[in-house]
Amino acid sequence: MSAKNNPFKEQEKNRSLSGKVFKYFGAALVTLAIIGLIFVSFSSGRGRNQASFVFGRYGNRNIEFRPDNAFGQAVENEISRTNNQLQQKGNETSNEMIQFFRLMAWQQAFRKVVVNEAIAYELDDSGYKISPRAVDRYIVKFGPFRTNGEFDEELYLNASSSRKAAVRTQMREQLTLTTWAEDVLNSRYYSAGELDFLEDMRRSVKSYEYVTIPFTDFPEKDVIAYAEKNPQLFRRLPLSRITIEAGNKRSSSEAEEKANEVFQLYQEQKDNMDAFSNLAMKNSDDSFAQDGGSMGATEYYRLSELIGSENADAVFAAKKGEVTGPFDTDYGWMIFRTEGAIANPAAEDIKDQVRGYMLQNEAGLIEDTLIARAKELSLQARSRGNFRSAAEEAGLTVSSTNEFAFNFGNDSLLGSGPETNGDASLSGSSSSETFWEALLTMNKIGDISEPVVLNSAVGLFSLVSESEQEPLQYWEDLVKYEMSRSRENDFRSAVLSSENPLFENDFSEAYNRFFPSNQG
Repeated sequence: MSAKNNPFKEQEKNRSLSGKVFKYFGAALVTLAIIGLIFVSFSSGRGRNQASFVFGRYGNRNIEFRPDNAFGQAVENEISRTNNQLQQKGNETSNEMIQFFRLMAWQQAFRKVVVNEAIAYELDDSGYKISPRAVDRYIVKFGPFRTNGEFDEELYLNASSSRKAAVRTQMREQLTLTTWAEDVLNSRYYSAGELDFLEDMRRSVKSYEYVTIPFTDFPEKDVIAYAEKNPQLFRRLPLSRITIEAGNKRSSSEAEEKANEVFQLYQEQKDNMDAFSNLAMKNSDDSFAQDGGSMGATEYYRLSELIGSENADAVFAAKKGEVTGPFDTDYGWMIFRTEGAIANPAAEDIKDQVRGYMLQNEAGLIEDTLIARAKELSLQARSRGNFRSAAEEAGLTVSSTNEFAFNFGNDSLLGSGPETNGDASLSGSSSSETFWEALLTMNKIGDISEPVVLNSAVGLFSLVSESEQEPLQYWEDLVKYEMSRSRENDFRSAVLSSENPLFENDFSEAYNRFFPSNQG
């Protein structure tokens, strides 16, 4: 692959730790499919004399990058894979995109190496050691010194001592990972009873017709009624604001101190009608600063969400020209100036805004109303004996699911779940206890469920069919594979978690030192 066609090589050719290009002296790859890691058996050792970079630590083990170690080769693999994908697409790649893809490749390689180090740490901690003879056998069976599928003694004897040592280290790492995979991922025993129970669950499948009533169908008359009942939430007051941020620019105590200073400056300059505006443009850290702090007419509920109801009450109680604050908020310290009188808009004029507020803050009220509507539909369908016709007469669209098993949590062993038909309302239903409880109440074809709250909608289901799938001849192997994969994913998540006390993640800092911004 030429540098011209390889954007990563073009970017990194001047960053080679030794100024040399990678050379490969063997293409023997050992793939550990169970744990999803691939290691190149040997590299030329580009940059052997260059200082290494430490990207973090796992337990007592540094996550160290050198071109000739596992991290370096994992990076090489990820970058090569990404280059191939980019070339297949044939799209022009900007410098910014190259830098983004390079970062993604390094992060992926880093995560793989961290998992490797975690496995090695666990094995070390348990006192496990790979014997030299086991490494010898592994080299004979899987090492790079093979010709026509057989170990080539002459090829081995002619290799340099340094290459033999590097291959031995690599083989020991691979054997360690293989042993861990066998002992930890594949060691579970499954009784015939367990396997039969799981297969019975997989084979028994059902399909359903259903309707959904989206939250946005909450009746307009009820929206208006809510606005009329809660007019204080939708009062409007013209305001200006100054925000003094804490965090990136200054500490919380420094932000508080500056906010008090700005407030005091306003008190000294308030006879100048432009004082607040000028102070906002000079000191405020929010998007209103360029407009002199002007927020325009602001609803009470929005202000309450920003600074709390008690502080919002104080602002709405202020007269025109008065200043309130500073208030401590999640976005910094805020000072407000009242620019006019309170307005009370008519409910009819703000019904869309009220609906938006209710969708965010009154989901329970909306659910209750739509559940009552779904129950009424259920009664009509039962009395008529036809779910579809009752739903269509009510102006609702009837949809159908694919066949699926009882599969709480969407376990891949049990096949696809209810979310595969592309209906956004069913998103998350596989993990909903109330969803499965509603479906379990239906035992006969034509039965109708109780209403169930879905993703921003209320649903009603009717059982359409039930059948038995054919048994799988490879069922036991499939169970073992899926359980191993689940254990692997659980282990990987636990290792890479920010709450893992053994894992010190310094990737960002080390990466930025390795690729300073001025070198792209």
